[in-house]
Amino acid sequence: MLIESVADALGVDVATVVTHDRNLLIAGLRTRGGRGRAAARMTPNDAANLIIAVAGADQVQNSVVAVQNFASLRFDPIRSSSREIPGLSAKHTFGEFLAEFIEGFRSGDLAGASNIELEIKLTRPLYEAEIVGVFDGSQWSFKYSRPSPKGCDPPGRELSITATFTHRTPWQVGEALRI
Repeated sequence: MLIESVADALGVDVATVVTHDRNLLIAGLRTRGGRGRAAARMTPNDAANLIIAVAGADQVQNSVVAVQNFASLRFDPIRSSSREIPGLSAKHTFGEFLAEFIEGFRSGDLAGASNIELEIKLTRPLYEAEIVGVFDGSQWSFKYSRPSPKGCDPPGRELSITATFTHRTPWQVGEALRI
């Protein structure tokens, strides 16, 4: 159900999402389980990793690299409009944010939240993530990046590629995890 939900939400072929999922399973980035009744229940963390793999990998064989790079990005309070996000550690990662957001929809805590408008952007090859949105009438931006050594700016790149999805993807995936 999770695979179909991610494919539908992001507009990607199911076979492509199955391959991303298999790559994550082999790398230990997804819950492993048996088949049928013994099958592992997918977690919000599994869902976050799968969304990151599909949206962030330039090719399906790079699923694991995308998850390792994007999920581990640290919240950057200096470049964000707020110094903290309620319910998350000040040193949380992008993967933790996305998993918590999905959990909010899965648990029903955010199920009726019609006041959320988000745009989630994953940019490579520098691996940065940004969440821009409106929540309860307030606009904000959260940025996630790798810490740079003091006094060093990251090398400039002429070409960057950004994948963008909205709050509807975590909402749809969170709803699928309820079932």
